[in-house]
Amino acid sequence: MKSNLDPFEVERMRTQYDLAACAARDTPMLAVSGGFKGKCPLPDHEDETESFNVNTEKNLFFCYGCQRGGDIFKYLSLMHGLNTEAAIKWLENPPKP
Repeated sequence: MKSNLDPFEVERMRTQYDLAACAARDTPMLAVSGGFKGKCPLPDHEDETESFNVNTEKNLFFCYGCQRGGDIFKYLSLMHGLNTEAAIKWLENPPKP
């Protein structure tokens, strides 16, 4: 099934929304050089160290423990099971913490 999402709009949203702030809803994040780090909040990874990193310049995440990473849409897909269209709706109107 073909998506009706405008790729330019998706790219704009990929860079507009703050991945570090999004991840901070799920795990405490500490400011470090170049971004933030914290314990990985992703399912199936019980992190004991701060292996989850967000690069604020690129707006990307990577976990050195579970070896998963990507952009804000990938994060919302892994963390909450959202596809891109549902992630856009979530970002435009996030649930109350």
